[in-house]
Amino acid sequence: MKNKSRLARFILLVGITLIVLSFAGPFVEPSYDTYFGINHGYYRGYAVKCVSDIDIHIISREAEPFSAYFMDYENGLSAFEDQSLKNATVMYEFINRTSTTAHISIPATGWYIVLITPASNESISFMTIEIKRPTPNQGPLASGVLLVAFGFLVYIDIKKLIANNLRR
Repeated sequence: MKNKSRLARFILLVGITLIVLSFAGPFVEPSYDTYFGINHGYYRGYAVKCVSDIDIHIISREAEPFSAYFMDYENGLSAFEDQSLKNATVMYEFINRTSTTAHISIPATGWYIVLITPASNESISFMTIEIKRPTPNQGPLASGVLLVAFGFLVYIDIKKLIANNLRR
């Protein structure tokens, strides 16, 4: 009986810890500033390690139009090396923008690439790219809620057993 009570408290503690951790952000948010020009017809690439969905914000400081493409590492590397999207599979694209903010769903943990190119015949002189993990992180949050629910069920079951034993 006591072991079940300890188990229930442990499960509740782990669940609550996961819920709290889902709201904790990383210590350093990846962001990139480009101070050099990106010429028309060329791509500038940024590799991003993703463990969950991300929020991305891209802005051209001089309001110069750009196109941005988000893809897995292999396709991004191929497109960057070829300086062409001809043989690449793009997951998300943002065409002819001066700024964009988007939530990107990541199918699997791993490395991804963001490619940027000017949308007009002019070069881009300065851009900012901010990549953040949304809060709360859905993975730990869902796991924490399930563990808390399971811990309550185990705890309630223990209370019922005690109440039934006292009645006898």
